[in-house]
Amino acid sequence: MAVVLMSATAPAAIDISTTVGATAPASNVTVSLSTLNYTPNVSNTIGYGWKGDTRRDIGQTFTTTSAFTLDKITLQVQYVGSAAPGASYSLSLYQFASSSSLTSTATLGTWEGALPDAATLVPGAYNFSSGTVGPFLTFDIPDIALSSGVTYGFVLSYTSLTASETMNFWVKGGGYYAGGQQIETSVAGATTFTNSGGNDLLFYIQSVPEPSAHALISTGAMLVPAFLLLRKK
Repeated sequence: MAVVLMSATAPAAIDISTTVGATAPASNVTVSLSTLNYTPNVSNTIGYGWKGDTRRDIGQTFTTTSAFTLDKITLQVQYVGSAAPGASYSLSLYQFASSSSLTSTATLGTWEGALPDAATLVPGAYNFSSGTVGPFLTFDIPDIALSSGVTYGFVLSYTSLTASETMNFWVKGGGYYAGGQQIETSVAGATTFTNSGGNDLLFYIQSVPEPSAHALISTGAMLVPAFLLLRKK
């Protein structure tokens, strides 16, 4: 008879698919702040750190203009520390009373993920001054319905506090985005946050594709075999 040994502590489930891309999301973007909204330069667009070595959980609030099902969140990377690739993290989604509020009124969910390895999420700095712009890091979270005209916010937190476990994201200074603000905390599990100098993360919020899009894809997939069958006849 085989004996199965059960671990006393099960590993955390991975809820989030985390991917790296060379270009910004182009489809189903419902809310965003990107360099297309203003003229970026080394003075108004800087890197700001998500830190695990000295805890700094960071995120961004945003306000919806329509109801949709949230699918993905994408940020633009400015720097990757040597211990960031492969690191475990969590992403929490909150609701806020307004775009200026720093205290959440509800926690909609917290999900676990792991950053891509160093072959994909390459450590180093990506600067406007060197002619390069950092890669895009996408968090594909479990689908969740959002209402119209409501302020939500996401916060990233490393699971462990490890030296060089840091990643900078591009931020726009000066409170440019009226629908929300960059938020941060040094307290694990906090629901009240601070804002650093009116910054905003460059971000993309994507919705789940409309059913009509899925229907068109499915219809096209079914028509191809039918067409080939008719040609054979």
